[in-house]
Amino acid sequence: MDRELLYLYRAFEGNGNLYQCKAISADEWSTPEMVGSDVNTEANEYYANIAPSGERLFFVSDRKGGYGGKDIWFVRKLPTDEWAEAINAGPAINTEYDEDVPYFHPDDRTMYFSSNGHASMGGYDIFYSQLNDEGVWSTPKNIGYPINTTDDDHSYIATPNGKKGYYASRTNSGTGNLDIYIVEYSPDEESLPILDLASFAVLKGWIFPAPGDSLPSDLKIFIVDEKTGESKGEAKPVKRNGSFVFIIPSGSTYNINFKIGTESIYSEKVEVPKDQTYQELNREIFLAPKGSSVAVIAALKDEALGDVLKWRIQLANSTDLIPLGSVVYYLDENQNIVDSVFVSKDGYFEYKPLMNENYALLPKLKNIDNSELDILLVNSTEDSPELSMTESNSIFYAVSDGSDSEEASQDDTSDSQNESSTLDEAKNELNTTKDGAAKNTEQKEEDEQLLIRFNFNVVSTIPQKEIEAIALELKKEYEESGKLQIELIGSASHLRTSRKGGNEELARLRLINGKAALTRELANLGLDINKISTIEEKSSVHVPIPEEFAGFTYKLPTDYQYFKVVLH
Repeated sequence: MDRELLYLYRAFEGNGNLYQCKAISADEWSTPEMVGSDVNTEANEYYANIAPSGERLFFVSDRKGGYGGKDIWFVRKLPTDEWAEAINAGPAINTEYDEDVPYFHPDDRTMYFSSNGHASMGGYDIFYSQLNDEGVWSTPKNIGYPINTTDDDHSYIATPNGKKGYYASRTNSGTGNLDIYIVEYSPDEESLPILDLASFAVLKGWIFPAPGDSLPSDLKIFIVDEKTGESKGEAKPVKRNGSFVFIIPSGSTYNINFKIGTESIYSEKVEVPKDQTYQELNREIFLAPKGSSVAVIAALKDEALGDVLKWRIQLANSTDLIPLGSVVYYLDENQNIVDSVFVSKDGYFEYKPLMNENYALLPKLKNIDNSELDILLVNSTEDSPELSMTESNSIFYAVSDGSDSEEASQDDTSDSQNESSTLDEAKNELNTTKDGAAKNTEQKEEDEQLLIRFNFNVVSTIPQKEIEAIALELKKEYEESGKLQIELIGSASHLRTSRKGGNEELARLRLINGKAALTRELANLGLDINKISTIEEKSSVHVPIPEEFAGFTYKLPTDYQYFKVVLH
């Protein structure tokens, strides 16, 4: 449930028992101890599975007092955190034959299990049963062909949304004794249980160490119910890839805290409303290099949850993942930014109903040309706004019928206009002709006046003169507009490098370390860095254009080796 506790089966001299051990570190476990209470007996006990709430532990036993063969039993957790005495799951679940391998779905009411009793097609089949509000099990239902066959089929595990399942089967078509299979269901599949997908949310994501670093061994994630103070999860990310997954009950607000030892490096408050469709919260957390005073560089949130209306970006190869840190800007008809949103790895980002009848979506994907993209509206229904897509110079225009404008007030309109800002680069792209003509040079010169630019190596501090100039401009901007908006760019030249990852890695490191240094130095000067909004971060390798190779117009490679801060 929380990756902190592992259940094991061990057999000695023909007697099998259930054990548990706790995680000591990312790759070390405590010595296994037998599960308490009367879970273990002189009979055989197998297949421990804890319910998502953590309040019940299900297992299999052939002990006396059952209904015959192997039965499914469970124990409840006492207020002392100990297990109460074992209870048979009852005749609705157990038969005179064998029941095996219980798996409790995250909705905390649906149990999948295997049986060679009930209405089996032959051997073990997979069934499911559900608890009602009174705690009574429904009549088990066979999950059906082609999953169940005349051979043994068991060990079924469903994904949280119920759309996929994994199970083991012994068939003639397999490659060995027992093979693992995956099944994906159509939306109208009748053999599936009706899962209570509104009763929980899935929080999952990845934590990425800085290049060359590894995840700290004492890095942990804590989830606490804000109202009750009760812990709802505590776990370490997987050492191999930094991934983590939690099941959170609906109907409350939770504090999520990422800690290295006792130091909090990132925290947020998440509300999981009741009676909302399947919710999946994705987080991508980036750690700063060791020695930096800033613990977390960025925390990207995918707020396009579940089956709600949303957009999706697809690359030319639809199976390719979207680069981390990609952003889509919402532009109005005057090419002003009215909103922005991060894009998840699989391309989803939040649909936002805007007042404008026509608006543009400007993707900013690292090292990817927008001409390679398609943007689609996902999960639209008859009640959704009618939207169509047109494309101009890699800016995607969404044209609405205006049906959603009635839901926004006049106050919303004024706020949106007051908070919008112009993205000079977006303007330049919009002014670029389809045959690739040069961008507006006057606008480019105007950009340069807003730049504070300097060269520095991959690991460095920002010169005092430069950081004071940045702080001065930010303070001036905040006094005038009440906003602090910046754009960060890491650049490398075309010259060959021995660094692993090449010039692209050099540019990326300049961006990452530059941001860490910028944040640290601004904080040292007393600037409230929480007021600064980074509207874009990008890195790239620059190659001189052909005209620059001739005569005195040739630009030196050092002109492309920089970390750049653009004030907006």
